[in-house]
This record gives sequence, structure tokens and C-alpha cells, in this order.
Amino acid sequence: MDSILSISELEDLVRELDLADDALDEAVYEAANSRAASRVNAAEAAYDNAHEDADTIASNANNGGHSDQIQLLARVYGPAETELIIRQAA
Repeated sequence: MDSILSISELEDLVRELDLADDALDEAVYEAANSRAASRVNAAEAAYDNAHEDADTIASNANNGGHSDQIQLLARVYGPAETELIIRQAA
């Protein structure tokens, strides 16, 4: 890992590692909920709603396939961390 990979390169990496369709599912849910938690400091209802929304976002990304998963992970964690997640999922 000499440099940060682009989204396209991360997608190539997923294909190269021949990841299963569900290999990134858990990481996507964690990313979406991590992002939701950082946005919420209000009442518990707002927290619950934010996490419900995050689960919907994660589910949509997971149903959209690796490309959508990579987009979400890279938005939350950045390309370098996303590469590590991909490699750990292999």
C-alpha cells in the first residue's frame, strides 16, 4: 500500500480478490452507523431515527453491490481505510 487507491482502483481490488457479494456488508453497516452516531448529539429519538436511516442507507448500499459499498465506505473512512477493509474481507 504505497499510495491511496482511487474508487476505481478499489473496485478493481474487489474483483482481483474475488470478494463474495456479502463480504463488505458488515463493514458498510458499521460505516453508516458510525457516520450517524457522529451526527447525533440530541435526544434519544433523534439518535434512533438516525440509526434507522443509517441502516436503510447501508442496506441500499449492500443491495447495490460492491461499487455502492465501496462508495459508502470511502465516503466514511476514506480510500486508504477502505482498502484495508476490503483486504480484511478477503
